[in-house]
Amino acid sequence: MLRKLNKPDYTDPKVYRPIALLNTLGKALEVIVTKRMRFLAETHALLPATQMGARKQRSVDTALQLLLEKIRTIWAGNKARVATLLSLDVASAFDRVSHQRLLHNLRKRCIPAALINWTQSFLTNRTVAISLTGYTHPKSTVNMGIPQGSPISLILYLFYNADLLESLENNKLATSAIGFVDDINILMCSLTIERNI
Repeated sequence: MLRKLNKPDYTDPKVYRPIALLNTLGKALEVIVTKRMRFLAETHALLPATQMGARKQRSVDTALQLLLEKIRTIWAGNKARVATLLSLDVASAFDRVSHQRLLHNLRKRCIPAALINWTQSFLTNRTVAISLTGYTHPKSTVNMGIPQGSPISLILYLFYNADLLESLENNKLATSAIGFVDDINILMCSLTIERNI
């Protein structure tokens, strides 16, 4: 567990970030699988175009530029329209990933069976031992989540979260979403603030 910086009370467990420490050979294999998944995702457009972060040429700047472009487009229309933005940060996003749903999403997006099987094996029978200031708690089994700090965690989370971003792209409701890993910005437009809310 690592302390988050500049927090007033370090007796609160929420101010600590769990980091996965993995063996070197395992990390090397994860890097190879990560590169293959990223290649597939970008080559075959398997992730929403509005999902930024952990992808080449899709930085915070890219996300902000896209958001501003969408807002300017709303304002430039023939009718005076109101743009409203709801920004969400998914709490403990990596810790709460459902393994079943992640594997379903990988299948749905046509990831090869060999990579899905590897991912399932990677997520199965995981154990965790929490170590904090000289004390180590006994190991316990983990049945959900993906290890934060692992090379493959970011791309797996992007696949896990892809359906949410796609469902928020809705022309009838005049909504769109821009994701930055576990942060989501939902943009709504209509003629009134009340309608947006």
